[in-house]
Amino acid sequence: MNQPQTPLAGLLLVVAAGCSSSAPLEELPPDGGFLATPFMTLKSAKGDLSVELRSWPQPPAQGINSGELTVTQVDGGAPVDGLTVSIQPWMPAMDHGGTYPTVTAADGGRYVITNLDLYMPGLWQLRTNLVGPTQDNVAPEFEVP
Repeated sequence: MNQPQTPLAGLLLVVAAGCSSSAPLEELPPDGGFLATPFMTLKSAKGDLSVELRSWPQPPAQGINSGELTVTQVDGGAPVDGLTVSIQPWMPAMDHGGTYPTVTAADGGRYVITNLDLYMPGLWQLRTNLVGPTQDNVAPEFEVP
């Protein structure tokens, strides 16, 4: 026999749903590729590398996102392959980060980011370490509505 729900049980259900992480896991863009135009382009901290960020969706939105970093030498524009790339999503205003996304190397200096969880609105940084033939870092920063 089903027991009637109390108002407290309904409230707990609403609160639990509101506290869940983000939208369901999104895959890469439907065609497997990202837009030709980067969301942003930055120089690395040392100034030796150029890093283009593309995202899916573009611009990044609240929930699970995917992305692609394209890393090239500033002098000559040669792609930089062979890097280990780690990204820590960070919210400066909240002084905390999120879970590390998965980064997979592709060819041509491209690094594909999956499971990038931007679970709340606000200013986000992607604190990115680039380690390999060179060691550098970059921190793309953007607002999530």
